[in-house]
Amino acid sequence: MSNISSFLLSAALCFSNIERRHVASPSVIIIGGGFAGIAAARALQDASFQVILLESRDRVGGRVHTDYSFSFPVDLGASWLHGVCKENPLAHVIGRLGLPLYRTVVTTRCYMTTIWREDSGIFFNTACEHLSPGGITDLSHNSSFMPLKQGSISCGFLKERLKLSYALFDMDGNQVPQELVSKVGEDFESILEETDKIRQENSEDMSVFRAISMVFERRPDLRLEGLAHKVLQWYLCRMEGWFASDADTISLKGWDQAKKSIPWPENLAKPRNYKIQEAAARHALRRTPRILSNKEEELRPGGHGLMIRGYRPVINTLAKGLDIRLSHRVTKIARRYNGVKVTVEGGSTFTADAAIVTVPLGVLKSKYIKFEPRLPEWKEAAIADLGVGIENKIILHFEKVFWPNVEFLGVVAETSYGCSYFLNLHKATSHAVLVYMPAGQLARDIEKMSDEAAANFAFMQLRKILPGASAPHLVSRWGTDVNSLGSYSYDKVGKPHELYERLRIPVDNLFFAGEATSINYPGSVHGAYSTGIMAAEDCRMRVLERYGELNLFQPVMGEDTPVSVPLLISRM
Repeated sequence: MSNISSFLLSAALCFSNIERRHVASPSVIIIGGGFAGIAAARALQDASFQVILLESRDRVGGRVHTDYSFSFPVDLGASWLHGVCKENPLAHVIGRLGLPLYRTVVTTRCYMTTIWREDSGIFFNTACEHLSPGGITDLSHNSSFMPLKQGSISCGFLKERLKLSYALFDMDGNQVPQELVSKVGEDFESILEETDKIRQENSEDMSVFRAISMVFERRPDLRLEGLAHKVLQWYLCRMEGWFASDADTISLKGWDQAKKSIPWPENLAKPRNYKIQEAAARHALRRTPRILSNKEEELRPGGHGLMIRGYRPVINTLAKGLDIRLSHRVTKIARRYNGVKVTVEGGSTFTADAAIVTVPLGVLKSKYIKFEPRLPEWKEAAIADLGVGIENKIILHFEKVFWPNVEFLGVVAETSYGCSYFLNLHKATSHAVLVYMPAGQLARDIEKMSDEAAANFAFMQLRKILPGASAPHLVSRWGTDVNSLGSYSYDKVGKPHELYERLRIPVDNLFFAGEATSINYPGSVHGAYSTGIMAAEDCRMRVLERYGELNLFQPVMGEDTPVSVPLLISRM
């Protein structure tokens, strides 16, 4: 009888354990409440996981921060959707919310501004819709998109649009002739093409700045003097802003990795160096055309859309209903075979089956968060070797508009460090706001100033164009903010581009996400968002596999067909 009793007792305990295992949902701790963290938390909670998100700030969003101090929204951090198209997963979220976008012109040449039409509505650009004589052609290579009008893009029309996009001035306040601005822009493209030849000829890496210097040595005809040289430095300044770093620190080999060539539509004039990227984020980001521009930007079809109402409505919508613990700064992450234990300032601890780390690269570099045991050497090397740059914003709010009706105002100088540019938000939002956007070493130097001194520096630049300018202001400090310690990542000289992927790869039950883990879209909001979804799916698979409950026929998170909602795109 004792043997039977023991057997029944063991069986009861066994079934009790099985029952408890099915009652208790798998658990995950998300560290960081930016777009990657919120996306991961949303996906896992929707998959019936127990999710706790720990955020060090007193708000969600991370390096996305919409401020309302002026009684209207202004983004102090990320403010663009790079890639206004169906292939961008974040575009669907924005479309469902009905948030308007303002498409900005960013090139010196024929920029492929697009108008989309779907069964459910129209993506529109008011200026092109009314003024383009040739119509706008669909460039998405996706059969679900149809062109509003058949025909080719009118280069003459777009060049006229570009005249309305930039206004450059010298230090004495004299406007640079638009013909010179366009000519130097084409020269800059030629210089960048020559740097590609240098890259192919040299096995060792070098900085973009060094490569440009070599181009001038080999091609004296491309060397510019006088005012043209200053305009060239302004273009270089804009390029440095894209990487949030100086040209002498940016890798020549790594700055435009992960691209392939694809056929260009026969009815369009082919721009130089037309290429695409192959998406890293599996659930969404697919073939991506690249058009060489003054900033050498990676473009998804549809170009760049400025968030008119800011990113806060998007992040707040994604965060709704999540268990978010604000002002919880993580100090230690201990991983064990059966779970993770996370410690925050003050000593409180949280345990779960797994954790997803989405803190900024700058925070990982600071080593403020201790990992127990230490991360593998290859992971620590990825953290150390990736670059993190700084780009800040100084928001200037005026009582009325008294500047040219262009998207960007710029001041040219002898060096890129001495150049400056201002984004004109009035064209997009109807508010009298200019945004000064220093990057790289200049941004670091300005962060050493007080807010008042930083604003005065911006006004000093602006007064070269608009004498007597003065206004209330807001100042961002992403480089010294302990919650970010930088703006976004870039490729350092001599370091492989694959470091982004190494940073993403999980370590046991510890997963990583964020813009610095996106090998194809670093430094972008949609890159961060997509890596959050990727990490959530990897985590779900790993945890459910350990629970023995993995359903191989369950649809992968994010692969369900999204509801198609038109984006509200305008150009005023």
